[in-house]
Amino acid sequence: MAYVLFTPVAVWTSSGLATMPFTLGMFATTVLLLWGNDRRWWIAAGIAALGLALVRTEGIYWSIVICAIVLGVRWAKGEAVRRPAIYVLGILFGGYTPYFIWRVAYYRSLLANTAYAKVAMSGESLSRGVQYAVYYCLIMLSPVLWVFGALAVGVNKRRLEGLPFVALALGVPTWAVLVSGDYMAFFRLMVPGVPFLMISTAFVWEWLWQHPRLRISAPVLGLLAALMGVLPGLDVIIAPNNILSAVQTRLMREDKLTRQLNELGLDVDEREAYLFGMGEDFELKRVRNELHRFEKMKSNPYRWRVAAEVMRNHLKSRHKTVASAIGAFGYYSDIYIYDQNGLVSSDVARRDRSGEDDSLRWPGHDSFVDKDFFLDKKPDILDYEVVFPPRQNAKVRRIGDMYEKEDRKNYFAEVVPFSTKDDPAKTSYLVLQRRASHKDAKAGWRKFRTKYGGSKKKVDVHSSKKKKGDKKKGNKKPNAEFKPQDPSALPSGRWRTFTQDDSLTDAQREELEMLELIGYVSGSMEAEDKPTIDRFDPQKVQPGINLVVSGHGPQAYLMDMEANVLHTWRHHFAKVWPDYPGRKTDSRTYWRRVHLYENGDILAIFEGLGILRIDKDSKLLWANPNRAHHDIHIANNGDIYTLTRVARTVDRLNLDHPVLEDFVTILDPKTGEEKSSISVLEAFEASEFADVWRSAFEKKDIFHTNTIELLDGRIAEQLPEFAAGNVLLSMRNINAIAVMDLEGPEIVWALTGDFALQHDPKILDNGHMLLFNNSEGPASSVLELDLVKGDVVWEFEGSDNESFYTPSCGIAERLPNGNTLIVESDPGRAFELTKSHEIVWEFHNPNRGGPNDEFVATLFQVMRLPESKLPWLDRP
Repeated sequence: MAYVLFTPVAVWTSSGLATMPFTLGMFATTVLLLWGNDRRWWIAAGIAALGLALVRTEGIYWSIVICAIVLGVRWAKGEAVRRPAIYVLGILFGGYTPYFIWRVAYYRSLLANTAYAKVAMSGESLSRGVQYAVYYCLIMLSPVLWVFGALAVGVNKRRLEGLPFVALALGVPTWAVLVSGDYMAFFRLMVPGVPFLMISTAFVWEWLWQHPRLRISAPVLGLLAALMGVLPGLDVIIAPNNILSAVQTRLMREDKLTRQLNELGLDVDEREAYLFGMGEDFELKRVRNELHRFEKMKSNPYRWRVAAEVMRNHLKSRHKTVASAIGAFGYYSDIYIYDQNGLVSSDVARRDRSGEDDSLRWPGHDSFVDKDFFLDKKPDILDYEVVFPPRQNAKVRRIGDMYEKEDRKNYFAEVVPFSTKDDPAKTSYLVLQRRASHKDAKAGWRKFRTKYGGSKKKVDVHSSKKKKGDKKKGNKKPNAEFKPQDPSALPSGRWRTFTQDDSLTDAQREELEMLELIGYVSGSMEAEDKPTIDRFDPQKVQPGINLVVSGHGPQAYLMDMEANVLHTWRHHFAKVWPDYPGRKTDSRTYWRRVHLYENGDILAIFEGLGILRIDKDSKLLWANPNRAHHDIHIANNGDIYTLTRVARTVDRLNLDHPVLEDFVTILDPKTGEEKSSISVLEAFEASEFADVWRSAFEKKDIFHTNTIELLDGRIAEQLPEFAAGNVLLSMRNINAIAVMDLEGPEIVWALTGDFALQHDPKILDNGHMLLFNNSEGPASSVLELDLVKGDVVWEFEGSDNESFYTPSCGIAERLPNGNTLIVESDPGRAFELTKSHEIVWEFHNPNRGGPNDEFVATLFQVMRLPESKLPWLDRP
């Protein structure tokens, strides 16, 4: 009764595949060999010993130990030894030898792979083993009866018969210590020793029964033993918690993890992501006793089976996955497994573990590795999680967030819905961390975010959450290079003029001049013989006239969809500013950006040099050598918003070297005179976005601001920072987009994410942002971003079949019919594509640049205009 009610026996009788057959093999071998008197018993003992050897890795050693002990006892008793030994050992080694030869041939090692995987034999692991044995005694209590059993055997006339039981009852815990214990509930490693413990205790009952005065205590002792064995199964623990905590190796491990998390300063979600990456549960639940752990473990086989069956049905061909539970999962999935615990993966089990922290390993799984260990093998499934009701979407999103934070470019979160037989009306999910090409993985992440939301890795939004007009006071540092003139000498508005600091060294002056020359070349890629119009589907394109700006000259022109030139504007730099100081560069030979007015006037920028306005006949109306660059935006009142820059020293950034500082500059449309100029640097300094612009300290061209758009407030209800009158800026050198409150001035919103060196962000009619992502190669992309949700809702990216990459410049424009017009500047290409990525119009710049016209001219701008907006245009 005590044996049947002993909780570990009850648990592992129904919970383990190997534990009870192993226990039976040990006990049967011992009893049959000890008390057998003829060959039938000895043959049965040999079969039991062979079964014991084959069930678990250590079985062969136990078979040999049991035979040695029992045969020694038989010899001491004067019983037959040679014939039993021949039968038992003959069957044992005769059956085990073929298996041993196969195993050595397969794993190329005399020891089983699991011996390497499970046994660390370090000081830390032995300490865990001792704690495991002590904890076993404190929880179950009845193991202390072994002491009385050993004493009873010692005084019993049949002490030799009792010796194997006493020895093996002690030997099993000793083995558990050597292998550092086990993490499973209710002491799986101790179960094989329980029958021997009970037989040892039976000698105590026999001794008591032989003494009439003590006979009454025998049944009491039996009931007491049964009670001690069953109490832990009823969640009754007698030992004090403070003592248990001192020796609970699993609890100590969790305490150490908790301390590590505290030291890392992670929030709740980050803690869960960190634990998930280490193979831990999502929630760090405290497991204070074996019943709790057992309840926690019972759901695992079901989850493994469900995951395996769903994966088997979902994956149509043979795939490879990483897993730590290889038994049930491998049986039901028929998928090749890279084993994190090393039970069947020899490279895991036999790796050099010196320097690794054994205290953070699960007892009995000392070879466990993180899934990253297998990345070089390119598994199809790197990880998986099963999500059952309730709150499935929230759980799926959290898993996706964890996968995304790991930032593995060729893996994404794939969600497979399924229903179980137990609850077919409710949907559960299998979340796979699945391998794909970089392009398909990005598409997979877009699909995941669209349905489940998730982290904002793609678009990481920063906002100061300040209302318009809330200004940060003070903390602006005076600068020696800011030397405002007498206010009475300036027109109305906010003016700043700059003069050279007489204290500059010659080297600093040279650096200033070089910074002022920063611009673009007229062409950089070797010209190829391509048709000007390569693709053209009149039924699918957005009709209109194309405004083209190219690096081949200081001009802009209008052309129809077949590249017929309809009108040209042209004005040379030397005619505007014949005495412009400094070295001559390519920037004097072309226009960088233009704006076309409805009356035919055009604004044009000579990159980093100045801005001019000419009429439709190219007559100069005004010019301002204000070092305008990159972009122009026209307000409803006609004011011109552009970007200007000044090369100067800024002591608070760099004491020794000058920097190129960007300004948002507002011009009078009639005269070109400056109304105000506002420093982007000072707006950042007055904001809370130090983390966004910190990298600017490392660059001389601090921001390289390349886009300006005056906001109209269309999404201010969802994002108050996008209030009318604020400006949207793109800063290439810090891979960021920002909203600037000009009244502050202050940066009130910023965006970073999975884009780099970007250009031309603009707010669409639907409130989304369209962005040209140059990237650092090998392909550029165009992104449509939902700024409220932080999602990428549409994307076009270059591929092997459709090359698309420009390191510099680039434009993307959403057309009225939903198509997107894209300018791939460096290769001199523009193309229009549908939402499904079909290219319906493709233009290759026929113009050439470079000293000898050897390059295709850089295509700075192609803009589609409705013909109705050009009433002055005389078409042939």
